[in-house]
Formats: sequence, C-alpha cells, structure tokens
Amino acid sequence: MKLSGLLLGFFTVLTTAESRRPTFVVPHAVLKLRGGAGPLDPTTLCKVSSGLCLAEGTRSSLGPKQANEAYGIPDALNDDIQQYHQKNLGTGILSLGVMLYIVSKVCVPVVVHSSHN
Repeated sequence: MKLSGLLLGFFTVLTTAESRRPTFVVPHAVLKLRGGAGPLDPTTLCKVSSGLCLAEGTRSSLGPKQANEAYGIPDALNDDIQQYHQKNLGTGILSLGVMLYIVSKVCVPVVVHSSHN
C-alpha cells in the first residue's frame, strides 16, 4: 500500500511538473551580443558537448596515468598525487557530461520548441 501511494504521488508530481514547463525563449540577439552561437542548433551543441565531456571524463577517470601522458606531463611528475588529481578532475568532467546530457533531454527542447510557438 505504501509503495503504491508513493508511486502515485511521484507520478502526480511528475505530470504536474511536465504540464508546467516554462515557455521562455532565449532571443538570438542575446547570443549575438555574447559572440553568438552562429547557425548552431542549441540541442546539437548541448549533445556534442555532453559527448565530449563524457569521453574525456571517462578517459581521465579510468586511466589517469595515460591521460597525464596525453597532456604531455613527464614521467618524473606523473606520480600518485598527480594521478589522484587527474582522476578527480576526470570525475568532475564526467559528471558535467552527465549533467549536460540531462539538460539536452529536458531543458533544451523546452527552449527550442517554445520558440516556435
């Protein structure tokens, strides 16, 4: 009984949040003032950025020694401490990639679709 009530509450909140999606639009004039995004689609840009962050974060997290070598750090400096920091940096980049992926699936379509209304 408790699980069904929890699921019912969860789906109620989810559908309520879905029906109240924001309808804001980022004007292209604002992007042009900042240097512009050019002809790039925001969804494509977000997906490509998330893919690059996921790839680099995975490489740095799982192979910090190899990542340090790719960045040109000499073997004398590629010690355990440097590898520890590289692994933590990779974990941060990996989490950024996950966050960008989620944004590309949830937030960016809202902006793109609402701009056509």
